[in-house]
Amino acid sequence: MDPTTTPSHSEDELTKVSDANSEQTIRKSTNAGQTQVAQTVTTSSTTPNSQSTKTQHTLGATPGAAKEYGQKKTLFHAYQILGYIFGFVEIVLAFRFVLKLLGANPEAGFAKFVYGLSMPFAGPFVSLFHATTTTGVETTSFFEWSTLVAAFVYVIITWAIMKIFKLGKPTDATEVVNSVDSQ
Repeated sequence: MDPTTTPSHSEDELTKVSDANSEQTIRKSTNAGQTQVAQTVTTSSTTPNSQSTKTQHTLGATPGAAKEYGQKKTLFHAYQILGYIFGFVEIVLAFRFVLKLLGANPEAGFAKFVYGLSMPFAGPFVSLFHATTTTGVETTSFFEWSTLVAAFVYVIITWAIMKIFKLGKPTDATEVVNSVDSQ
């Protein structure tokens, strides 16, 4: 989001400037939202032969708003990175669970790859529960409870890390009042 848009309130300042050939009216508006501050300068000029021109310029965010926007952007990127890491771990654990459940040959290349990739994540939980086994004619399938527990634990860990990151999020007075009032 551009930090110079979506104002929540504005203040206007009018200035008239005259010289021999024209008269200019300058309207300077300062728009301030929760995380955005911008100034819009509108210049209207009229020449002696009644030709009118109007120009409008938007000046960037104030340093404080730009810093706050930068902090929120960094937090957003941290959430994204954490989400990608969490997604990768969950997908690897899901593949492990499904391959074990369907009784995949552990010597097959793909199964060996998935089991090796998932072992650092599932390893701490492997001896937590015994796997429920079902023996068929050609395969033995495992319902690996420990993999499900590992996936659940990683969900909780990711949620907790995101909550800790949120503590560093910049806030303003309105956000604090609304949060306290809603509890």
